Amino acid sequence: MALFRYKILTTAGQAEENVTDIPVDTPIAAHEYLERNGSMVISVSLIPALLKPIYLVRNSYYKRQIKRGDIAEFLRNLAIMLKSGVPILEALTESSENGSNPYLSFVILDIKSAVESGVSLSVSIERHMDIFPKTVFYMAKVGEETGRLDTTLMDAAQHLIKIDRIFVDINKALMYPLFVLVFALGACFFWLHYTVPNMMELFVAMQVELPAITVAVLDASEIITTQGPTYLAGFIVVILCIVQMYKRSVLFQYKWAAFVLKTPVFANLIIQSNLSYIFEYFALLSKSGIDIRNSLGIISDAVSNPIYSEKMGKIKVGIEAGNRLSTQFKSVGGFPPVLIRMIATGENSGRLSEQMEFIASDYATKLQDAIDKFKLMIEPMSVVFVGGFMLFMIVALFLPVYDLIGSVTG
Repeated sequence: MALFRYKILTTAGQAEENVTDIPVDTPIAAHEYLERNGSMVISVSLIPALLKPIYLVRNSYYKRQIKRGDIAEFLRNLAIMLKSGVPILEALTESSENGSNPYLSFVILDIKSAVESGVSLSVSIERHMDIFPKTVFYMAKVGEETGRLDTTLMDAAQHLIKIDRIFVDINKALMYPLFVLVFALGACFFWLHYTVPNMMELFVAMQVELPAITVAVLDASEIITTQGPTYLAGFIVVILCIVQMYKRSVLFQYKWAAFVLKTPVFANLIIQSNLSYIFEYFALLSKSGIDIRNSLGIISDAVSNPIYSEKMGKIKVGIEAGNRLSTQFKSVGGFPPVLIRMIATGENSGRLSEQMEFIASDYATKLQDAIDKFKLMIEPMSVVFVGGFMLFMIVALFLPVYDLIGSVTG
């Protein structure tokens, strides 16, 4: 696979110019590859090795722009067309031309080209695992093996929509306290940088005896005014270091996840979101006929929380050793007893797949309840926080003024 710059005329009659990976090594092969996708090639050239890192960073940025919703839309449209009897190559062509994300459209064309050359859809998707979740690959593979590709792709699309909704709900819940924090920091900076210095000039001119709380605020204002840029730069450096440590250090990720799970405000929200996420995956994979061992491996890779990812990995090891699923959930800890009993009931009755769907639905409801409770709890706490800050500043700055007015009146 090499990096090529190309200019083509699409089947819709539109000129398109881009730089992307093509699974060939020479411009001639790239020319043929693009023509197989139905495009009229105007020009194609190999990117020099020195410029390749720049374009790789650029393409990495574009790949990050492909959201779960884009992938879900592609899978849903593909499933509908396959169910309607449209051949898979025509369905892939239609999906690439009508997609909302241009980079995903090119990926779809690459999948079409691979399928056209005799490669299965699942293997074609596997070539783009940096874009598609591992679940999509397994669902496509199961669909091909069972002859129910349209059904499994629709299930995968609905699954991605549900997972995306979990993240959207969590982000909405966290948006309010984040907004309040930013507002409070902005108000603090405004008061300390603009208001307090003017009040300090008044106090000095009137020779007012200042209480300790006012002196502390004046000292903080002087630091912000004289050394503000230095502290701001240091704060930004610390944040960037923390972000890089989180990205690069598995131990740091684990410690941070453990800390968050112990915070009284966020713990329940994090627990419910992870359980909802895990059993949404479990329900889909069990329904599709994927065995428990592979399901646990997929879930372990998919869960972003390192603590729950580790738990699922340990459960997988226990299953490979011949233990029951419910026994393993109990042994790793961190899962409610009622949940373990529900899993055991599903195992004993031979209806584990149906039980997983019920658990997933139940935890989706519990997650929504946890989000609602979080909002109800965080809103008054935010009001008290901001109100307390404003009261503190008013008392610190205006108490000496009242003393001054009282002494003048006296």
